[in-house]
Amino acid sequence: MKRFAGLEKRLAAHNYLASLADIVRRQKRCGFFYAGKNEREALGYLKLLQSAGLAAEVLVLFEPLELSLPAGSEAVLLSDMQREKPAVDVILAERGSWTMAFAQFFARLGIRTLYFMDGYAAKARYEAIAAHLPELRRVYGALADEEARVSFCAALEGYVSAEVSRYRYAAGTQYMLEGFRPEAGETVIDGGAYDGADAKMFASLGADVHAFELDAANYVLCAAAARQYGFRASSCGLWSKEANARYIEGGAASHIHARGTASAGLTTLDAYAHGQGLLRIGCIKLNIEGAELAALEGATGVIRRDKPKLALAVSHRTEHLWQLASYVKSLYPDYAFSFRHYRTDVRERLGKREKELLRRLGIEPLVPGDWGMVLYCR
Repeated sequence: MKRFAGLEKRLAAHNYLASLADIVRRQKRCGFFYAGKNEREALGYLKLLQSAGLAAEVLVLFEPLELSLPAGSEAVLLSDMQREKPAVDVILAERGSWTMAFAQFFARLGIRTLYFMDGYAAKARYEAIAAHLPELRRVYGALADEEARVSFCAALEGYVSAEVSRYRYAAGTQYMLEGFRPEAGETVIDGGAYDGADAKMFASLGADVHAFELDAANYVLCAAAARQYGFRASSCGLWSKEANARYIEGGAASHIHARGTASAGLTTLDAYAHGQGLLRIGCIKLNIEGAELAALEGATGVIRRDKPKLALAVSHRTEHLWQLASYVKSLYPDYAFSFRHYRTDVRERLGKREKELLRRLGIEPLVPGDWGMVLYCR
């Protein structure tokens, strides 16, 4: 518990708002990395940082824009930074953008990279983590290996600081941690299948894969992959009960929401297993944009019956960092846990120009983020 013991002080000192206040106090020169094409939006970000008291004088651009910059400010092309580094100490960048891959490049130049966050959201995130340190301590204590414990503490520090360098990312493939991954002959549930890539990976191991995808457009991709690679795909979401729900369409980020404009059916894993006559389920992966706890509640019977290996995304909701482990433990007290945090491989989503720039700058097409955190259970 020694590593966790000092976490409260580190979180207080390095949370996002405290870091910005320290940057202002020390008069560190800041920049904003903008990868869009809207001149007004680009200038808006710069002015927003300046209004917060930051010495935001540099706008780092992915491609040239015609800008009327305020006096004392400058625009720098990302591709030119390798030749001539601008006098900047900290770069803030859009959270969730594939361009966060360039954090690797900024780090090589000795520049800190922070995700740009809404102040209210950052404050709420820090307060939630700080208020639930006892529960997080229990999760930490339940982790079975040292790498999991190191990664978990780093995830909490990165999560509240929005600073990329504080995270510790795993080198392996997501959901494929040794001892927790699917095996040949096992029945595997893929909750949140998106385009079927993970289901394809599980099927390649010789597993009998049953994939679930809520979003209708995503399901078309998933069903095509299912036909090609020999797994089963269902056009519905996993939930705590059978129902219909509205959802917001967003590709891989599609999620259940009362204000969504599309609708889909929901089922429980217990009902599905009974209906399909699945006598034993060996592994369950859930990455369903915040619905993971509800899906676990709908899988209570299967988990108590089979004690399957679980791979659970815990970064869609702050409270899932402690709630999911607690719930799993309540169903089966002798579950063992591990934890890893993964970057997102975006090589299939990039165009020729983007790939060439990454290659030229020596950057892997791996995006660091505050998502990609997985709790493993067995």
